[in-house]
Amino acid sequence: MKTFFLYVSKMLAGVFAFFVVLLIPVSLMTFNLGRVFFSPAIIKDVSVRAVTETDFVTLMMDEMSKGGVAGEGEGEDQAGEEPNLKRLFENLEDPELRQIKEILLPDTLLVRWTEDGVDSFYRWLESEEPYPQLKIDTSLVRERMKGPQGEEAAEILFESLPPCTAEELEAFDDISSPTESPEAVLELMCKAPTLAREEQVQVYEYILERVADEIPSEVNMTQELNDAEGMAEEDLAKAKDVLRKVRDGSMLSLLLPGICLLLVTLFGVRSLAGFGGWWGIPILLGSGISFSGTLIYPGLMYRLLVNNVYADVPSAIQPVILKTMERLSAAVILPLRRQALVGVAVGILLIGLMLVVIVFRRRSRSAPPESQPEDIL
Repeated sequence: MKTFFLYVSKMLAGVFAFFVVLLIPVSLMTFNLGRVFFSPAIIKDVSVRAVTETDFVTLMMDEMSKGGVAGEGEGEDQAGEEPNLKRLFENLEDPELRQIKEILLPDTLLVRWTEDGVDSFYRWLESEEPYPQLKIDTSLVRERMKGPQGEEAAEILFESLPPCTAEELEAFDDISSPTESPEAVLELMCKAPTLAREEQVQVYEYILERVADEIPSEVNMTQELNDAEGMAEEDLAKAKDVLRKVRDGSMLSLLLPGICLLLVTLFGVRSLAGFGGWWGIPILLGSGISFSGTLIYPGLMYRLLVNNVYADVPSAIQPVILKTMERLSAAVILPLRRQALVGVAVGILLIGLMLVVIVFRRRSRSAPPESQPEDIL
Protein backbone atom coordinates (compact mmCIF):
# COMPACT_ATOMS: atom_id res chain seq x y z
CA MET A 1 0.00 0.00 0.00
CA LYS A 2 2.86 2.36 0.84
CA THR A 3 4.38 1.75 -2.59
CA PHE A 4 1.02 2.44 -4.25
CA PHE A 5 0.65 5.81 -2.52
CA LEU A 6 4.24 6.62 -3.39
CA TYR A 7 3.55 6.05 -7.08
CA VAL A 8 0.29 8.05 -6.94
CA SER A 9 2.11 10.89 -5.19
CA LYS A 10 4.83 10.93 -7.84
CA MET A 11 2.25 10.79 -10.62
CA LEU A 12 0.46 13.83 -9.18
CA ALA A 13 3.79 15.59 -8.81
CA GLY A 14 4.53 14.83 -12.46
CA VAL A 15 1.14 16.25 -13.52
CA PHE A 16 1.72 19.48 -11.61
CA ALA A 17 5.28 19.69 -12.94
CA PHE A 18 3.83 19.45 -16.46
CA PHE A 19 1.47 22.33 -15.59
CA VAL A 20 4.48 24.34 -14.43
CA VAL A 21 6.12 23.85 -17.83
CA LEU A 22 2.95 25.11 -19.57
CA LEU A 23 2.17 27.92 -17.15
CA ILE A 24 5.59 29.59 -17.02
CA PRO A 25 5.52 30.92 -20.64
CA VAL A 26 1.81 31.79 -20.41
CA SER A 27 2.10 33.58 -17.08
CA LEU A 28 5.28 35.44 -18.05
CA MET A 29 3.67 36.69 -21.26
CA THR A 30 0.43 37.64 -19.46
CA PHE A 31 2.33 39.44 -16.72
CA ASN A 32 4.44 41.45 -19.16
CA LEU A 33 1.46 42.35 -21.35
CA GLY A 34 -0.34 43.66 -18.27
CA ARG A 35 2.79 45.44 -17.06
CA VAL A 36 3.04 47.29 -20.39
CA PHE A 37 -0.58 47.98 -21.33
CA PHE A 38 -1.58 49.11 -17.85
CA SER A 39 1.44 51.33 -17.32
CA PRO A 40 0.68 54.98 -18.21
CA ALA A 41 4.40 55.80 -18.37
CA ILE A 42 5.17 53.06 -20.91
CA ILE A 43 2.09 53.70 -23.06
CA LYS A 44 2.80 57.43 -22.97
CA ASP A 45 6.37 56.89 -24.13
CA VAL A 46 5.30 54.48 -26.89
CA SER A 47 2.53 56.81 -28.11
CA VAL A 48 4.74 59.90 -28.12
CA ARG A 49 7.49 58.12 -30.05
CA ALA A 50 4.98 56.73 -32.56
CA VAL A 51 3.63 60.21 -33.29
CA THR A 52 6.91 62.14 -33.27
CA GLU A 53 9.15 59.57 -34.98
CA THR A 54 6.83 59.04 -37.95
CA ASP A 55 5.39 61.35 -40.61
CA PHE A 56 1.89 60.78 -39.23
CA VAL A 57 0.83 64.43 -39.19
CA THR A 58 2.49 65.11 -42.53
CA LEU A 59 0.69 62.15 -44.07
CA MET A 60 -2.59 63.31 -42.56
CA MET A 61 -2.07 66.72 -44.15
CA ASP A 62 -1.39 64.96 -47.44
CA GLU A 63 -4.61 62.95 -47.03
CA MET A 64 -6.46 66.20 -46.38
CA SER A 65 -5.11 67.64 -49.62
CA LYS A 66 -6.36 64.59 -51.50
CA GLY A 67 -9.69 64.37 -49.75
CA GLY A 68 -10.70 68.02 -49.63
CA VAL A 69 -11.13 68.35 -45.87
CA ALA A 70 -12.47 71.70 -44.88
CA GLY A 71 -12.89 73.57 -41.66
CA GLU A 72 -16.60 72.93 -41.15
CA GLY A 73 -18.74 70.84 -43.45
CA GLU A 74 -17.24 69.57 -46.65
CA GLY A 75 -15.48 72.61 -48.01
CA GLU A 76 -16.01 75.48 -50.38
CA ASP A 77 -18.01 73.55 -52.95
CA GLN A 78 -20.73 72.83 -50.41
CA ALA A 79 -20.61 75.79 -48.05
CA GLY A 80 -19.72 78.37 -50.68
CA GLU A 81 -17.89 80.52 -48.13
CA GLU A 82 -15.03 78.83 -46.31
CA PRO A 83 -11.70 78.17 -48.05
CA ASN A 84 -10.91 74.58 -48.89
CA LEU A 85 -7.79 73.11 -47.23
CA LYS A 86 -7.41 70.73 -50.15
CA ARG A 87 -6.40 73.62 -52.36
CA LEU A 88 -3.86 74.88 -49.83
CA PHE A 89 -1.91 71.63 -49.57
CA GLU A 90 -2.31 69.90 -52.92
CA ASN A 91 0.80 71.47 -54.53
CA LEU A 92 3.08 70.72 -51.58
CA GLU A 93 5.71 68.01 -51.68
CA ASP A 94 6.56 65.96 -48.58
CA PRO A 95 9.50 68.18 -47.48
CA GLU A 96 7.27 71.26 -47.68
CA LEU A 97 4.49 69.51 -45.78
CA ARG A 98 7.00 68.60 -43.08
CA GLN A 99 8.12 72.23 -42.88
CA ILE A 100 4.57 73.48 -42.41
CA LYS A 101 3.88 70.75 -39.88
CA GLU A 102 6.90 71.79 -37.82
CA ILE A 103 5.81 75.42 -38.02
CA LEU A 104 2.13 75.02 -37.15
CA LEU A 105 2.16 71.70 -35.24
CA PRO A 106 5.52 71.37 -33.46
CA ASP A 107 6.40 68.13 -31.71
CA THR A 108 6.11 69.79 -28.31
CA LEU A 109 2.43 70.39 -28.96
CA LEU A 110 1.83 66.87 -30.27
CA VAL A 111 3.60 65.44 -27.22
CA ARG A 112 1.38 67.46 -24.90
CA TRP A 113 -1.80 66.30 -26.64
CA THR A 114 -0.66 62.67 -26.64
CA GLU A 115 0.35 62.68 -22.97
CA ASP A 116 -2.88 64.39 -21.94
CA GLY A 117 -4.89 61.78 -23.85
CA VAL A 118 -3.07 58.86 -22.20
CA ASP A 119 -3.39 60.41 -18.74
CA SER A 120 -7.11 60.98 -19.30
CA PHE A 121 -7.67 57.35 -20.27
CA TYR A 122 -5.94 55.96 -17.18
CA ARG A 123 -7.69 58.49 -14.90
CA TRP A 124 -10.97 57.22 -16.32
CA LEU A 125 -9.92 53.61 -15.69
CA GLU A 126 -9.25 54.37 -12.02
CA SER A 127 -12.31 56.57 -11.51
CA GLU A 128 -16.05 56.06 -11.62
CA GLU A 129 -16.57 58.60 -14.39
CA PRO A 130 -18.77 57.26 -17.22
CA TYR A 131 -16.64 58.77 -20.00
CA PRO A 132 -12.92 59.51 -20.27
CA GLN A 133 -12.29 63.26 -20.16
CA LEU A 134 -10.61 63.68 -23.54
CA LYS A 135 -10.16 67.33 -24.48
CA ILE A 136 -7.68 68.95 -26.86
CA ASP A 137 -6.74 72.59 -26.42
CA THR A 138 -6.23 74.01 -29.94
CA SER A 139 -5.61 77.60 -28.89
CA LEU A 140 -1.86 77.41 -29.56
CA VAL A 141 -2.44 76.09 -33.09
CA ARG A 142 -4.87 78.89 -33.80
CA GLU A 143 -2.40 81.45 -32.46
CA ARG A 144 0.40 80.07 -34.62
CA MET A 145 -1.78 80.10 -37.75
CA LYS A 146 -2.62 83.76 -37.11
CA GLY A 147 0.85 84.82 -36.02
CA PRO A 148 4.36 84.87 -37.51
CA GLN A 149 4.27 81.10 -37.99
CA GLY A 150 1.23 81.51 -40.25
CA GLU A 151 3.13 84.09 -42.29
CA GLU A 152 6.04 81.67 -42.64
CA ALA A 153 3.69 78.90 -43.73
CA ALA A 154 2.11 81.23 -46.29
CA GLU A 155 5.57 81.90 -47.74
CA ILE A 156 6.16 78.16 -48.13
CA LEU A 157 2.74 77.76 -49.76
CA PHE A 158 3.52 80.51 -52.25
CA GLU A 159 6.96 79.12 -53.14
CA SER A 160 5.37 75.72 -53.89
CA LEU A 161 3.08 77.18 -56.56
CA PRO A 162 3.69 76.56 -60.28
CA PRO A 163 3.62 79.48 -62.75
CA CYS A 164 0.19 80.43 -64.03
CA THR A 165 -0.91 79.26 -67.45
CA ALA A 166 -2.35 81.70 -69.99
CA GLU A 167 -5.87 80.64 -69.05
CA GLU A 168 -5.16 81.15 -65.34
CA LEU A 169 -3.65 84.58 -66.02
CA GLU A 170 -6.90 85.60 -67.71
CA ALA A 171 -8.78 84.43 -64.63
CA PHE A 172 -6.44 86.48 -62.43
CA ASP A 173 -7.17 89.60 -64.54
CA ASP A 174 -10.87 89.16 -63.73
CA ILE A 175 -10.16 89.37 -59.99
CA SER A 176 -10.61 92.99 -59.03
CA SER A 177 -9.14 92.70 -55.51
CA PRO A 178 -7.30 89.48 -54.57
CA THR A 179 -7.30 90.33 -50.87
CA GLU A 180 -11.07 90.78 -50.93
CA SER A 181 -11.64 87.62 -53.02
CA PRO A 182 -9.26 85.06 -51.45
CA GLU A 183 -11.40 82.13 -52.61
CA ALA A 184 -10.82 83.10 -56.23
CA VAL A 185 -7.04 83.23 -55.70
CA LEU A 186 -7.18 79.96 -53.80
CA GLU A 187 -9.04 78.32 -56.66
CA LEU A 188 -6.21 79.18 -59.09
CA MET A 189 -3.21 78.35 -56.84
CA CYS A 190 -0.45 79.54 -59.17
CA LYS A 191 2.14 82.34 -59.27
CA ALA A 192 0.76 85.32 -61.17
CA PRO A 193 3.44 87.73 -62.51
CA THR A 194 0.82 90.47 -62.66
CA LEU A 195 0.23 90.22 -58.91
CA ALA A 196 2.82 91.42 -56.42
CA ARG A 197 4.45 88.61 -54.45
CA GLU A 198 3.67 90.23 -51.10
CA GLU A 199 0.04 90.69 -52.07
CA GLN A 200 -0.40 87.05 -53.07
CA VAL A 201 1.35 85.81 -49.92
CA GLN A 202 -0.96 88.04 -47.91
CA VAL A 203 -3.92 86.24 -49.45
CA TYR A 204 -2.65 82.90 -48.11
CA GLU A 205 -2.01 84.46 -44.71
CA TYR A 206 -5.61 85.63 -44.67
CA ILE A 207 -6.85 82.20 -45.70
CA LEU A 208 -4.87 80.55 -42.87
CA GLU A 209 -6.41 83.05 -40.45
CA ARG A 210 -9.89 82.17 -41.65
CA VAL A 211 -9.13 78.45 -41.28
CA ALA A 212 -7.88 79.16 -37.73
CA ASP A 213 -11.14 80.93 -36.95
CA GLU A 214 -13.03 77.81 -37.98
CA ILE A 215 -11.04 75.59 -35.58
CA PRO A 216 -12.85 75.31 -32.23
CA SER A 217 -10.82 76.52 -29.26
CA GLU A 218 -11.28 73.12 -27.65
CA VAL A 219 -12.03 69.73 -29.17
CA ASN A 220 -14.18 67.89 -26.62
CA MET A 221 -13.93 64.18 -27.42
CA THR A 222 -15.86 63.37 -24.24
CA GLN A 223 -18.91 65.18 -25.54
CA GLU A 224 -18.58 63.44 -28.90
CA LEU A 225 -18.48 60.05 -27.15
CA ASN A 226 -21.51 61.06 -25.13
CA ASP A 227 -23.39 62.06 -28.28
CA ALA A 228 -22.28 59.04 -30.35
CA GLU A 229 -24.78 56.28 -30.97
CA GLY A 230 -24.01 52.97 -29.34
CA MET A 231 -21.70 54.49 -26.68
CA ALA A 232 -23.99 53.99 -23.69
CA GLU A 233 -22.64 54.54 -20.20
CA GLU A 234 -23.51 50.94 -19.31
CA ASP A 235 -21.32 49.59 -22.12
CA LEU A 236 -18.37 51.76 -21.08
CA ALA A 237 -18.85 50.73 -17.45
CA LYS A 238 -18.73 47.05 -18.45
CA ALA A 239 -15.63 47.66 -20.58
CA LYS A 240 -13.96 49.42 -17.65
CA ASP A 241 -14.80 46.53 -15.34
CA VAL A 242 -13.34 44.03 -17.81
CA LEU A 243 -10.15 46.08 -18.17
CA ARG A 244 -9.74 46.24 -14.41
CA LYS A 245 -10.15 42.49 -14.07
CA VAL A 246 -7.66 41.86 -16.88
CA ARG A 247 -5.18 44.23 -15.18
CA ASP A 248 -5.54 42.54 -11.80
CA GLY A 249 -5.39 39.07 -13.35
CA SER A 250 -2.24 39.85 -15.28
CA MET A 251 -0.49 41.01 -12.11
CA LEU A 252 -1.48 37.78 -10.29
CA SER A 253 -0.66 35.45 -13.19
CA LEU A 254 2.80 34.61 -11.81
CA LEU A 255 1.14 32.96 -8.81
CA LEU A 256 -0.13 30.08 -10.95
CA PRO A 257 3.23 28.35 -11.65
CA GLY A 258 4.21 29.13 -8.05
CA ILE A 259 1.16 27.31 -6.70
CA CYS A 260 1.88 24.35 -8.97
CA LEU A 261 5.49 24.25 -7.72
CA LEU A 262 4.23 24.12 -4.14
CA LEU A 263 2.01 21.17 -5.07
CA VAL A 264 4.98 19.50 -6.77
CA THR A 265 6.89 19.96 -3.53
CA LEU A 266 4.03 18.49 -1.52
CA PHE A 267 3.62 15.37 -3.64
CA GLY A 268 7.09 14.78 -5.05
CA VAL A 269 9.95 16.19 -3.00
CA ARG A 270 11.47 13.79 -0.48
CA SER A 271 15.08 14.98 -0.41
CA LEU A 272 17.35 17.87 -1.34
CA ALA A 273 18.23 16.08 -4.58
CA GLY A 274 14.55 15.56 -5.26
CA PHE A 275 13.91 19.27 -4.69
CA GLY A 276 16.56 20.17 -7.29
CA GLY A 277 15.08 17.75 -9.82
CA TRP A 278 11.38 18.37 -9.30
CA TRP A 279 11.85 22.14 -9.40
CA GLY A 280 14.81 22.47 -11.75
CA ILE A 281 13.53 20.40 -14.69
CA PRO A 282 10.08 22.07 -15.13
CA ILE A 283 11.52 25.55 -14.51
CA LEU A 284 14.23 24.93 -17.10
CA LEU A 285 11.77 23.59 -19.67
CA GLY A 286 9.14 26.29 -19.08
CA SER A 287 11.67 29.11 -19.14
CA GLY A 288 13.33 27.64 -22.24
CA ILE A 289 9.97 27.57 -24.03
CA SER A 290 9.32 31.16 -22.94
CA PHE A 291 12.72 32.30 -24.22
CA SER A 292 12.18 30.52 -27.54
CA GLY A 293 8.83 32.27 -27.83
CA THR A 294 10.48 35.68 -27.58
CA LEU A 295 12.37 34.85 -30.76
CA ILE A 296 9.15 33.91 -32.57
CA TYR A 297 6.57 36.44 -31.31
CA PRO A 298 7.86 39.59 -33.12
CA GLY A 299 7.88 37.97 -36.56
CA LEU A 300 4.53 36.30 -35.92
CA MET A 301 2.92 39.52 -34.75
CA TYR A 302 4.30 41.39 -37.77
CA ARG A 303 2.81 38.82 -40.17
CA LEU A 304 -0.54 38.97 -38.40
CA LEU A 305 -0.44 42.76 -38.55
CA VAL A 306 0.41 42.90 -42.23
CA ASN A 307 -2.05 40.19 -43.27
CA ASN A 308 -5.05 41.18 -41.14
CA VAL A 309 -4.78 44.84 -40.14
CA TYR A 310 -2.12 46.79 -41.95
CA ALA A 311 -3.63 46.67 -45.43
CA ASP A 312 -7.11 47.64 -44.18
CA VAL A 313 -6.21 50.96 -42.53
CA PRO A 314 -5.55 54.32 -44.22
CA SER A 315 -2.02 54.79 -45.46
CA ALA A 316 -1.52 57.78 -43.16
CA ILE A 317 -2.04 55.58 -40.08
CA GLN A 318 0.00 52.58 -41.22
CA PRO A 319 3.43 53.94 -40.17
CA VAL A 320 2.06 54.85 -36.74
CA ILE A 321 0.61 51.36 -36.26
CA LEU A 322 3.87 49.75 -37.31
CA LYS A 323 5.97 52.00 -35.07
CA THR A 324 3.58 51.42 -32.16
CA MET A 325 3.74 47.65 -32.61
CA GLU A 326 7.53 47.75 -32.73
CA ARG A 327 7.74 49.77 -29.52
CA LEU A 328 5.13 47.70 -27.69
CA SER A 329 6.77 44.45 -28.79
CA ALA A 330 10.12 45.66 -27.49
CA ALA A 331 8.56 46.78 -24.20
CA VAL A 332 6.99 43.32 -23.74
CA ILE A 333 9.55 40.99 -25.30
CA LEU A 334 12.85 42.35 -23.96
CA PRO A 335 11.95 42.11 -20.23
CA LEU A 336 10.27 38.74 -20.87
CA ARG A 337 13.46 37.49 -22.52
CA ARG A 338 15.53 38.54 -19.52
CA GLN A 339 13.08 36.90 -17.12
CA ALA A 340 13.15 33.69 -19.16
CA LEU A 341 16.95 33.66 -19.10
CA VAL A 342 16.85 34.07 -15.32
CA GLY A 343 14.45 31.12 -15.17
CA VAL A 344 16.76 29.02 -17.34
CA ALA A 345 19.68 29.88 -15.04
CA VAL A 346 17.64 28.97 -11.94
CA GLY A 347 16.61 25.67 -13.54
CA ILE A 348 20.21 24.82 -14.40
CA LEU A 349 21.35 25.68 -10.87
CA LEU A 350 18.68 23.48 -9.32
CA ILE A 351 19.52 20.56 -11.59
CA GLY A 352 23.18 21.14 -10.77
CA LEU A 353 22.25 21.03 -7.09
CA MET A 354 20.55 17.66 -7.64
CA LEU A 355 23.62 16.23 -9.39
CA VAL A 356 26.02 17.55 -6.72
CA VAL A 357 23.95 16.04 -3.94
CA ILE A 358 23.82 12.67 -5.72
CA VAL A 359 27.57 12.61 -6.36
CA PHE A 360 28.32 13.70 -2.79
CA ARG A 361 26.15 10.98 -1.33
CA ARG A 362 27.63 8.29 -3.50
CA ARG A 363 31.14 9.29 -2.57
CA SER A 364 30.45 9.71 1.16
CA ARG A 365 29.13 6.24 1.75
CA SER A 366 29.34 2.81 0.21
CA ALA A 367 25.96 1.34 -0.40
CA PRO A 368 25.65 -2.43 0.45
CA PRO A 369 25.00 -4.72 -2.56
CA GLU A 370 21.53 -5.64 -1.37
CA SER A 371 20.45 -2.01 -0.89
CA GLN A 372 17.68 -0.64 -3.05
CA PRO A 373 18.40 2.17 -5.57
CA GLU A 374 18.13 5.57 -3.98
CA ASP A 375 14.86 7.43 -4.48
CA ILE A 376 16.14 10.58 -6.18
CA LEU A 377 12.85 11.99 -7.35
